Amino acid sequence: MEPWAIAVVVIIIVIIAAGAGCGFYWAKTLKKFKKYQVNIVNAKEGIVSSVNKRFALSGKMFDITKPYLEYGEKTFAEIMQTEGGFKSEVSSKSLSVINYRLDQIAHDVDVVFEKNPNLKSDKSFLEQQALARDCEEHLQALRRIYNSNVKEYNQLLSVFPASLISVHYKFVKEDFFGTEEKTRSGAKVGI
Repeated sequence: MEPWAIAVVVIIIVIIAAGAGCGFYWAKTLKKFKKYQVNIVNAKEGIVSSVNKRFALSGKMFDITKPYLEYGEKTFAEIMQTEGGFKSEVSSKSLSVINYRLDQIAHDVDVVFEKNPNLKSDKSFLEQQALARDCEEHLQALRRIYNSNVKEYNQLLSVFPASLISVHYKFVKEDFFGTEEKTRSGAKVGI
C-alpha cells in the first residue's frame, strides 16, 4: 500500500473517532441538561406544594390571631395579594416573594403569640404552629435541593463546550429560590 493511502486511511479513522467522540459528548451533555431540568421541575413542584400548604396554615393562624393583630379589616388574601393557591407555572422569583411575605406574617403572628398568654393555651393555634414549623423545615430542604440543581444547571450552561449545546437547544438560566434583598424589597407586610 502506498504511503499516501495509509495517511488517508489514518486521517479518515481520526475524523471518524473525533466525530464519534463529539457525538458521545453531545449526547452525554444533553442528558445532563435534561436530568437537571427534571430535577429542577420536581423540586419546584415540591416547593409550590409546600408554599401552598404553608399559605393555608398561615391563613388559619392569621385568622386565630387576627383580633390581636393590627391589620385592620384586611383579610389574609388581601395582605398576601392573592386568592387561593399557586400553580407550578409561577416563577421562582414570585415564589420567593410569596414565601418572604409568609415569613413576615409568621413573624408578626409569633410576636402576637409571645405577647398574649391566651394564645399560648389555645390548642388549635399550637397545632397550627407545629404544622407550620414542620412545613417550613420541609420547604427549606426543598429549597436547598432546588438551588443545588439550579446552580449545577446554570454552571453547565456557561461552560464551553456545553454552552454550544445549550445555545443550540435554547436552554436558559434558571432563577434561584430564596429571600435575597431583591425579593424583600417587593414584600412589605407588618403589624
